[in-house]
Amino acid sequence: MDWNIFLTVAVIALGSMACGFALTWWIMRRRGGVQPSPRVMGWALLLIAVIIVTIGVLAAVQAPWFLPGAPGFMAIMMGCAAMLWVSTIKVLFDRSRAGAVLVDLGAPLRGLYIGVAVLLSSIAIPQMLTQGEQPSNALFQISMAAWFMVCATGRVQVRERGIVAQGGIVEWDRVRDFNWTDPNTIALSLASRVPWAREMRLRVPMSSRREFETVLVRYFGVH
Repeated sequence: MDWNIFLTVAVIALGSMACGFALTWWIMRRRGGVQPSPRVMGWALLLIAVIIVTIGVLAAVQAPWFLPGAPGFMAIMMGCAAMLWVSTIKVLFDRSRAGAVLVDLGAPLRGLYIGVAVLLSSIAIPQMLTQGEQPSNALFQISMAAWFMVCATGRVQVRERGIVAQGGIVEWDRVRDFNWTDPNTIALSLASRVPWAREMRLRVPMSSRREFETVLVRYFGVH
């Protein structure tokens, strides 16, 4: 095993991940809508770290099926692209059946999502036009760009069937408990089989809090 390759891949990937999470956390804390949850971010970091370590080990041992251009690598990229398209379609489907809007909390991360989508597209399009490049790489990046662009078109809204964020819907029957952690932030405990989907924090502007509490009374009888 070439540990220099492993360490290089791990350091670059972990550094990029840390910078990305720090930027996202900073932006989310300064704006309304869904807020970063320490529990969710911790599980997400752990999951991504496991993936990065796995990729680093495969790169270090130079697994033939994992090298760019190999059938196995292309199959992995195509599979990831397919899952992204399924997720994108699900987001659109969830929005369409979420019911009437009760409270609109805006689109606080729209600029970030559009920026990421444009960046990914600017990387993928030249690859698609260059002979010799693997189409699976470009397809994966275009799929990610499409997912981010769909998220950018959404808004954080309280609807009849639940809370709609850019990436989907949290239905009311999943909410097990909630409490206000400060005058305009509510923490929701959710029913879920996966640990990182058991909590959601939502920043509610003071101008919308009365409307939000009316919704809580409507569905839970308390505020």
